[in-house]
Amino acid sequence: MIPTHRLITIPISHYCEKARWALDYAGVDYVEEAHLQMFHWVPARLAGGGRTVPVLTTPKGTLRESSDIVRYADTWSRGPKLFDDGDAALAKLVDRLDRYGVWTRLWVYREVLPHKDVVLRFGREGVPRWQHVAMPAALPVISRALTRFLRIDERTYEKALKKIDETFSEVEALLADGRPFLMGERFTAADLTFAALTAPLIMPPQYGVKLPQPDDLPEVVGAKIAAWRVRPAGGFAMRLFRDHRRAVA
Repeated sequence: MIPTHRLITIPISHYCEKARWALDYAGVDYVEEAHLQMFHWVPARLAGGGRTVPVLTTPKGTLRESSDIVRYADTWSRGPKLFDDGDAALAKLVDRLDRYGVWTRLWVYREVLPHKDVVLRFGREGVPRWQHVAMPAALPVISRALTRFLRIDERTYEKALKKIDETFSEVEALLADGRPFLMGERFTAADLTFAALTAPLIMPPQYGVKLPQPDDLPEVVGAKIAAWRVRPAGGFAMRLFRDHRRAVA
C-alpha cells in the first residue's frame, strides 16, 4: 500500500527536522524516506521535487519547501495552529529565520565535516542499508561537494558567525519583555522554525534523529555548542525542543 504522505529527507538536516516536527505536531500520518546527502537527489526528483529536501508527497501534490510543509501540516491539526494567515509579522519572521538556517548549516558543516568518526557515527541514521555501507568510501566526495556547493571558506564562516549572533540578539530582544514565545503567548511557526534551524548549534537531545552531544565532539566544537546553549536564545531553543518536541528513543 502506498502511504498517503511520504517525506523525503536527509535525516540530519535541520530543514527536514522543521518539516518532521510540524507533521508530528499536527498528528499527520507519514512515512519518512531518509537518504544521505547527494544520494537524495534521485528520490527527491522522482517524488516531484528538485535537488533539495524536504519533499513531501501528499494526495493533493508535492511540496518542496519546509514552510509550505508546515502550512500544510496546519490544515491537519486539531489543536492550535502554527501559522495565522492574517499575521503578516509572523510570516515575515519565519521568512527571516529560514534564511538564518543557511548560516547555522554552514557553521556545522564547517566544524563537523573534517571529523570522519563523528560524521559516520551520527550521519547515517535511517538511511537505506546500501547507503549506510557506501558512506565511508563516499564521504570524501560528499565533503568536497558540500564544501563547494555551500561555499564554505573562512569568509563565509565568519559571515555565518555574524548572522548567527545577529539572529540570537534579535530573538533575545523579542523575549526581553518576558513573553514565553516569539510572537507572544502561544507556540507558532516562528518558534518551531527558530528551534529547528538552531539545532546545529545546540544539538538538542529531542531532535528527530540522534545528534552528537558536546562530549562526542572535539573539545573546541563542544565548547562552542555549550556556550550557545547557555545564551538566552540558545536556552530558549532548548526549551522549545524539551517542551514541544517528542523525545528520541
